[in-house]
Amino acid sequence: VMLDVEKKLQLTIEDVLLPEANKNQLLTSLQKAKKDWLISQGIAENHLDEWPLKLSKQWYLDDQGLHMVYQSGELMNAHTTAVDLIVPYNLLEGLIKPYYIVQAI
Repeated sequence: VMLDVEKKLQLTIEDVLLPEANKNQLLTSLQKAKKDWLISQGIAENHLDEWPLKLSKQWYLDDQGLHMVYQSGELMNAHTTAVDLIVPYNLLEGLIKPYYIVQAI
């Protein structure tokens, strides 16, 4: 759960996106993280696009970027552990409001 302490509200992914950004642009930036993970699972490159990707309802921001957390079976039909796909901030330029970018301390 992502909270905006100042506004005292639970954030949705739409809350952190810039007004001109949309979910499809965010999905596009998430594709590289998905493909890297599928390759790590032994999926051949010519099959990487067979697993459609949707935005997870479980997500958070930290100093690495945007994390989309998927539960077992959400990315592949096979039983896997939870998967934490990370989209670094450099791939989120123009999508995330600067206010919500987490800086390393």
